[in-house]
Amino acid sequence: MHLIFQEYVKSSDEEFIRKRILHDNIIHKNSFYNRENAWRIYYQRYNICPTWIKNTLAQAAVLGPKSTEFASLAYLYYVLHERLVYDFIIEDIWNRWMNKAVSIKTRDAQSFILSKRTEIPQLSSWSESTIIRCSRSMLTALRDFGLIRGTNKKSLQRMAVTPETIYQLLCILYAEGVRGYNLISSSDWRIFLWRESDVVEAFLRLAQLRWIRFERSGSTIMLEFIRLPGDEP
Repeated sequence: MHLIFQEYVKSSDEEFIRKRILHDNIIHKNSFYNRENAWRIYYQRYNICPTWIKNTLAQAAVLGPKSTEFASLAYLYYVLHERLVYDFIIEDIWNRWMNKAVSIKTRDAQSFILSKRTEIPQLSSWSESTIIRCSRSMLTALRDFGLIRGTNKKSLQRMAVTPETIYQLLCILYAEGVRGYNLISSSDWRIFLWRESDVVEAFLRLAQLRWIRFERSGSTIMLEFIRLPGDEP
C-alpha cells in the first residue's frame, strides 16, 4: 500500500494507479494474480475513502512505510474494512489485553475464526488450510502495523497513533451519528487497545491542536469540530 500511495502522490487518477499496479508492476509481484489482488485490496480498503483521506495517506507515504504517520492511518482503514480482523481485535485481542494475557499464537486466531462460523456463514466453507493461512496473515499484518511484536513468540503491544489518525476515526464516528459520551465509549477505539481514559487524553490532544473543542463533565461530553474534514491541519 505504501508503494501504491507513493504513486497516488504523482496522480490520483484511478486508471493511472490501476495501470501502475497491474502492468508496470510497481509492487514487484511476478504473478499477475498477486498484482490483481493488490489492486482489489487497494480499491476495497482505500479507494472508496473520500479524497481528503486518500490525500492524507499519500502525504504520509512520503515519510516512509514504517512512519507512524503512514502506518497508523493505513492500519485504521485496514481494520475498518476487514470485518474478521476488526472483530478479532475488539473481541479476542481486547479481552486478552484487559486480562494482561499478552501472548498470542496462530492457533488463537484459528480458534477465533472457527467461533465466528455461525455469525459469518462464509467461514463454514473454509478448509483447514485456508483458516491457517488466514490466521497467519492476520497476525503478520498486525505485527507489521505494530500491534503485535515478535516472530516466534508473539505478544500484544500498543502501537503509536498520530493525532491525524485519531481525528479521522473521530470523523468517521461522527459521520455515523455517534454523539456525546458514545464518542468516548465506542468499541472502535479498542483497535488501538485504548480505554476510555486514553480516548479522553487523545481528544485533549486534538483540542490543544485546535482541531476540536472538547469538554467533559462526568458522562456529559461537549465536542465541536474546529477543523472540518478535508481542511488542512
